[in-house]
Amino acid sequence: MASILDSIGKLVHGTATSLIDNQVTDKLADAINTAVKSGFDVIKDSLKVVQDVTKPADDTPPNGGP
Repeated sequence: MASILDSIGKLVHGTATSLIDNQVTDKLADAINTAVKSGFDVIKDSLKVVQDVTKPADDTPPNGGP
């Protein structure tokens, strides 16, 4: 029984070591960050298009202005 637990412990240790040595967590975080930023960039660009399309003809600010 101890042999099985030792084997599992070695496997877990080896896996954790490989993940850390290969910087998997850092690379994954960078990939997720890039994907999220790209998504928000698309939203920002879409909002700019909506803003341009819905711009009042007489250039009155949306709140009525002075």
